[in-house]
Amino acid sequence: MEPAYTPHLNRLMESAGNNFKAKDKEEKKEEKK
Repeated sequence: MEPAYTPHLNRLMESAGNNFKAKDKEEKKEEKK
């Protein structure tokens, strides 16, 4: 059984992952210039 906080934790991890991906994309754009 999963703890009750898991869905919330998953959302936090997901948004953190999305922020990281967005940052990574920005850095790659900078490299191309």
